Amino acid sequence: MTAESAVRARTQSVVALAAVLLAAFAQMTLQPTSAPLALELGLEPWHVGVSIAASAAMMLLAVRPWMRLVARHGPRGPLAGALLLATVALAAFAALAMLGARGLVDPGALVVAIVALRGLALGASLAAVVPAARLVISAIDDDALRVRCIAAIATVQGAAVVMGVALGGAASSFGALVPLVVAPALLAAAAVAVLVGVASGPPSQAVAPAAGVEPPRRRLVDAATWPFAAVALGVLASVACVQVVLGFVLRERLGLDAATTGFATGSALFVGGLAAVVTQTRVARAVRRPAVVARVGVVLATAGVAALVPAASLMAVLGAIVVAGAGVGLAMSGVAGSAATAAGGRAPAQLLVSVATVVGVVVGPPAGTLLLGISSAAPFVACAAVLAAASVVAFAHPAFRPAQQPTLLGERAAA
Repeated sequence: MTAESAVRARTQSVVALAAVLLAAFAQMTLQPTSAPLALELGLEPWHVGVSIAASAAMMLLAVRPWMRLVARHGPRGPLAGALLLATVALAAFAALAMLGARGLVDPGALVVAIVALRGLALGASLAAVVPAARLVISAIDDDALRVRCIAAIATVQGAAVVMGVALGGAASSFGALVPLVVAPALLAAAAVAVLVGVASGPPSQAVAPAAGVEPPRRRLVDAATWPFAAVALGVLASVACVQVVLGFVLRERLGLDAATTGFATGSALFVGGLAAVVTQTRVARAVRRPAVVARVGVVLATAGVAALVPAASLMAVLGAIVVAGAGVGLAMSGVAGSAATAAGGRAPAQLLVSVATVVGVVVGPPAGTLLLGISSAAPFVACAAVLAAASVVAFAHPAFRPAQQPTLLGERAAA
């Protein structure tokens, strides 16, 4: 690879990472708007829960078709096309929502729109982003830089989780429908960046294994990894549930209007996400036993969610969310480290956590929004029970016995 082509590959990788960031940013901007949007349009909470679950399910189901398309035609066209499709889907839903807020669209049509456009179409489109970005990055000739850029995909997604909910909450303070305008704009900006910054052409040739050598294959969840999958799923389903129902609970308990509900929800999710990031990147690095990190994290997450049950003020909610967020950050770092040891590498552990994340989002929001029909405390009680069960697994199963193994983050810190 010449110096010029190396610089071009690095530049395109930066653009691909920017596209991942903006796509995740747009997706998370919608998170605090769940309750305000339902209130504005007269929707039931479970309508929102089903739309979020549909989006997550399509992100899982559509990955393989997008991967085949990207491998056949290269990353530029599919990535830009997917981002444009997502832009159109969200823009169409925003237009219908604005008409619905004026009473010009039947509520039944709005339910179909939120599931079809905000759910199925958005999820199916965004499923292309990460596979295409990985293929762009694979063109980097420098092995160390390529590995860092692949790892940066998860980093920018984590940053988007924290900052996206903050932007969504701030935008909601100007009106429940404002984030619906912001999100398509972010997706359109990502599409333009890809069209300008990523070259067209055949896909890059990824590094292949040596001839005649087949990488060993194993099931994603087997006798060695199921405890980690169970704990990860319990934690992530609870997170997804709390993120969606929190706005509805804040409105009911504090008597907030739609705009204030969005701002309060965004603030709470922001501090929770920040706590998770801090514990993952700082605290977990100092602990060299992933099983201990996972156990402490699950207990903290259980305590934080349980504290949401009686929380009757915004400060109490914020405090509980910080504790829960810190626990989630530790738990997932510990689970990833322990699973990497059991599965024999980082890649299987990362895949396990990714699948658990998607399944958690498919299960958590619909369950939580349905439980709101019982009481505002019911989703938190259920999530606390699930996390308590995950704690039992983490403390009782031999797979979580503390071992002298550094966490993935601990390895990086020690280097």
